[in-house]
Amino acid sequence: MIDRWSRVATVLWLGAVIGCGGAVGGNDAGIDADAGLDTDAGSSCTGDIKNCLSAISGVASVTEKQASDSTLRWFALEVVQPEDHSAPAGKTFHQLLDILVPTSAGLDAPVVLETTGYEEYQLDTPLEVTSSLDAIQIAMEHRFYGDSIATNPDWTKLTIQQAAADEHEIVVKFRSLFRGHWINTGRSKGGMTAVFHRRFYPNDVEGTLALVAPISFKAPDDRYQSFFDTIGDSTCRERLDALLTLALGSYRADFVANTTAVASSQGLHFSTFTPAQALEETVRWIPWSFWQQGDDCASLPDPASVSSNGLWSWLTAFSEPSYYADGVPNDTSAGWPYQWQALTQLGWQAFHLNVTSSLLTDPMDPVASANWTEAYPIAAPVFDASVMRDIQDWVSTSAEHIAFLYGGWDPWTGGMYEVGANTQARDVHRTVIAGQPHHFFWHDMASSDLAALNAQLQAWTGVTPHMPRRITQPYLRLSTVSPRRFGGAPIPR
Repeated sequence: MIDRWSRVATVLWLGAVIGCGGAVGGNDAGIDADAGLDTDAGSSCTGDIKNCLSAISGVASVTEKQASDSTLRWFALEVVQPEDHSAPAGKTFHQLLDILVPTSAGLDAPVVLETTGYEEYQLDTPLEVTSSLDAIQIAMEHRFYGDSIATNPDWTKLTIQQAAADEHEIVVKFRSLFRGHWINTGRSKGGMTAVFHRRFYPNDVEGTLALVAPISFKAPDDRYQSFFDTIGDSTCRERLDALLTLALGSYRADFVANTTAVASSQGLHFSTFTPAQALEETVRWIPWSFWQQGDDCASLPDPASVSSNGLWSWLTAFSEPSYYADGVPNDTSAGWPYQWQALTQLGWQAFHLNVTSSLLTDPMDPVASANWTEAYPIAAPVFDASVMRDIQDWVSTSAEHIAFLYGGWDPWTGGMYEVGANTQARDVHRTVIAGQPHHFFWHDMASSDLAALNAQLQAWTGVTPHMPRRITQPYLRLSTVSPRRFGGAPIPR
């Protein structure tokens, strides 16, 4: 189920980036992207690791929790971060971290620094790369998401440069305690964030594993459309098209009534959008969700025999049109950070199906309809296309030691990074895993692809990776975190 997104706005972040290092202009002027690493702080700490963590400057609290795996120690931390790294003496916030330390590993074990790109939902679950290296794991919550946000936040400080500075500060604070080789990683928006970190602080870690990380150059970006038309086989796409035609054709009246009734039963009403608009936008994005999630074509209802109730049940397994209703108490703030990022720096995907375009009676304009004054005490942000162009230019020409992995049937792969020339010399590689959706795992990879990845990880960390334990119920916690929609569109999770 794709949850209700606060209204339907999206976002990236303000602040043009200048050059390949040093300070940047705009709102981020004064951040030192060439800052070195402190190799002394914490290195003399002895005794229990919890005490060592507590002794690190800027660590506001350390709580040890019971990990579900008895071979791991789990520490939940709050670290003080400046809201504006160019003015570190100003307002601060507490950033949440979860650290997993194998009981059998020393402090010279490899370290995996992960950002989810959203709230910190990793908790006590090791990533596959962490398990494969028997590594220490530091999972960070992204600034302005979840609880990692100041009171009355200054939204102009939600930029990729400020977030990269957050990650740099974590490396500075903890690298002297955890003395092994470091890599950073993330999946989807977390992978995007890991790349941004390396763009501004290329020497913080030995390598970057960016999983299914797209990059968008516009708001919206049309690059995804042509790739989407190649996903799967034509028979499956035609069956999916037939179901969408029924939803917006023969069963439209039933489904508009259902949308209204479901919203009313939840105490909601439609004012920003109409029930028909909510239905149309939901149906329009179902193919993207279908392929992103990797659903089985054999599970599709038969268009020739499916009833109104049967098609409604299938449709609402992907998304509830009532998510576009108004009146949900206390939940709108959950989507604001992503809204801000997408509309200022990150951009988002364009997606148009011919079969649904002809059936839309009043297409929704999510950007124009976003209620910015509800979320931000400032005017709607302006998209800065130069920010992602700078990131792509760096990846194509200057980046080193990065592995990009994508799913061959994932719509987000239509926005994958271009790696440029001299990739072997720069140790920058891009692999598309055939037939895989957005959430594929190491056991889904061909042996040759996995061998190439393991060779990179060994070169970066000095440790020979082993096959991690198979993940059987991935990302269960995603249902408990904030809504993830922009204009009905799946966001990079």
